[in-house]
Order: sequence, then C-alpha cells, then structure tokens
Amino acid sequence: MTAGATPRAPGDPIRVLFVCTHNSARSVMAEVLLRALGGDRYAAFSAGVEPGGIRPLTLRVLEEAGLPTEGLRSESVLDYLGQSFDHVITVCDNARESCPVFPGGGERHHWSNEDPSAATGTDEERLIVFRRVLAAIRVDSRPEMDPMAMQPPEPEPHRHHRMILVRPGDAIGKRSWPGPSDGRPLSTKGRKHVTRLARFLAAREVDVTAIVCGREARERETAEVLGLWLERRVLADARIATGLTIGSLETVLDDVAAGDPRPAHRQRTLIVAREPIASMLLVLLTDSPGVDLAAAGAASLRIDRPLAPGSASLGWLVEPSMLRGLRAKGGGRRGAHRAESTPELVGA
Repeated sequence: MTAGATPRAPGDPIRVLFVCTHNSARSVMAEVLLRALGGDRYAAFSAGVEPGGIRPLTLRVLEEAGLPTEGLRSESVLDYLGQSFDHVITVCDNARESCPVFPGGGERHHWSNEDPSAATGTDEERLIVFRRVLAAIRVDSRPEMDPMAMQPPEPEPHRHHRMILVRPGDAIGKRSWPGPSDGRPLSTKGRKHVTRLARFLAAREVDVTAIVCGREARERETAEVLGLWLERRVLADARIATGLTIGSLETVLDDVAAGDPRPAHRQRTLIVAREPIASMLLVLLTDSPGVDLAAAGAASLRIDRPLAPGSASLGWLVEPSMLRGLRAKGGGRRGAHRAESTPELVGA
C-alpha cells in the first residue's frame, strides 16, 4: 500500500484499477462492467499510460448493452499514483510493460484480450470486434466468482448439451408505442416471422426441455408462440437480460436440466434473447465473429460444458427468409388441439 494510504476496512469495497495504453476501449469496458456486475462489492476505475480519449465505438457498445456511459472520460494512470488499490489489472500487453508500479498497491494481474481499436473495415465490421471484446471482458468480470481471485476453477468432466438460441421477432416501432421501450409487442411482421420459425422447429420435431426468455414483451411473445407450437413450458428469467454472462447462462441451463431426467447430452434448451445479447453469445460461444442472428432467426448449438468461449459448435442457423412457404408435418402444428390456449409463463 502506498505511503500514507488508509488500509481498507472490512466491508469496504474492493478497489480495482484497470490499465490500458490509451484508456480508450478495453480498460473502460472493464471498469463499466465491473461496476455494473459487481455492485457494491467493488469500486472500479480505469486509466491509461498515454490517455487518448474514449473511442465512440466503445461508448456505442456499452450503450447498446444497456450499460451507463455518463461521465466517462479518459484518464492518466499518473492521476492514481498515491492511491491504494487491492488489484491493478492491465488489459493490454503494452500497459503490462509500462504501467507504473504502485508500491504496496495490492495484487497485479493481466487480462489478455484483442485490441478492438486496431480493427479495420467499415464501422459495422469494427463494431463486431468491439462487441466481441466486450463479451470476452464480461466473462472475466462476472461476479458469480471473485473476478480477482485469478484462480482457474477445478476442472469438471465435460458434459454435452444442445441449445437453440433464438432472437425475438421485430417489435412495433417506438413511435407507435406510447409506453416504455421494453413493453413494445411484436409487430404483425415480427409475429408472422416467429410463427414461421415455430413451424420450422415443429416440422423438425425439435424436442426441447424448456423455453427460457427474458422479460421484454417481444421476448415473451416470441417464447409464447414457440411454446404453443412445441408444446413446452415457457420460463421468464431475469438472467436472460443485459447482464447475461457465460456464468449465468451456465446456471440457467443447470436449473432447466434439474427437472429433466434425461442425460445431459439428450437435453436441449431453447433460449430467447434480444440483441445485442443473442449475437454476443453466439459469437462468444462459437468463436465465430462473422456469425449473427436476424430477427426471428435461430441457431442450433452443440455445447461442451462447462461453458467457455469457443466451447460450442454451430449445427444450423436459419432466418425467416429461408423458411417461406414452410408447413408443419401433417399440415398443422403439433399443438393444434391447443391452438387457443396460452402456454404457462413461469416466473413472470
């Protein structure tokens, strides 16, 4: 600890400083994520060896993920000399070499992630890289385990699981909806596309343990349509939201599997998640940065568990334009006899 610094009292937040070269992307993402996911347990800060201003795409990916950006600015690591930290974490290799030493300033760690600022191409192509880096840092920062412990978990036997990841259909326009944005229902086009997807899954006789969705109206409606056609229960789960991480997805899959007597490799969970969560998960799990989901699209994944970046292989990926004219086997849905019923929505 630096001379004259006050020791951290029991119950005080763990002070963490993230350091990068320019404090323009990765360190800022890590600071914002740890504040959001760690709650009162942590006091997070970030700084640069050569601060150069926060990149607009950094702010964009944070905002589209529902994370706060107000008041963020690029700061110098020299501004924090004399302060005490429990952990100083470098998030780029250059900062690892040139970061000042904080005498007695707690443990030093290094999180190695690609530099999104070095991405080339169009803004949309570069944005994909920023999203991928944010998703990777989210895994490092997850609060389910102490992100500063830096000890790998005990290895577990690999378990196979199949998951279908679905992006909700389009919602009605914001100008047509007087209420909060998360209450916007599916548009007529969006519901038609979701029904088309449901027919496709029913025609393939896809058997899922359960359908899990977030709490936004478009997610719930999408899940309800799928639940009706597949005759499966729908679970509304707050974890299928902005804060969804690989760790929390793992617990969602475990919770669903707990009620299924079949072995893990025969279980299949259908997850309905809005953007940017759906695409971030798809990119992170398959390690395929060029893959994304269209509205009312679906991807089938075979996952090796415990979950980790790159632990899934992509079975198939469909979008509504591929499914025009599709009809379910036998000319109707499996649940035709329940056409007027509504699936039970658990956890609403």
